[in-house]
Amino acid sequence: MGNRSERGQVLIEFALTLPVIILILTGIFDLGRAIYAYNAVANAAREGARTGIFVKATDAKIKTAALQTAPGLSLSEEDVTINPSGSRDSGGTVEVTVTYPFQPVTSNLWGGSSIDISSSATMYVE
Repeated sequence: MGNRSERGQVLIEFALTLPVIILILTGIFDLGRAIYAYNAVANAAREGARTGIFVKATDAKIKTAALQTAPGLSLSEEDVTINPSGSRDSGGTVEVTVTYPFQPVTSNLWGGSSIDISSSATMYVE
């Protein structure tokens, strides 16, 4: 008789701890996705700036280089900003900023808002 009540107690304890375990695992999953997204955004900004160091590089070419570096994030051209836009002079700088709206899975618990992950890279124009 005592063995049967212990099994019921174990089942109740498991039912109480399962949501906490799932929340922790989902948080770890989201953290990994956020780190991946930040690395991809930083690489995209760096590659865009690297393309922009040439005087003849157009804004379209810079944006294409940045977007091709982070294909898993589904970035758009509006997510890439270039400063200065248009023509650049030799000896000046070019700054490329890439912004990605990261949507964590666990954000549904507090309203479903996204977090902007942004990175910029500045290089001298040759």
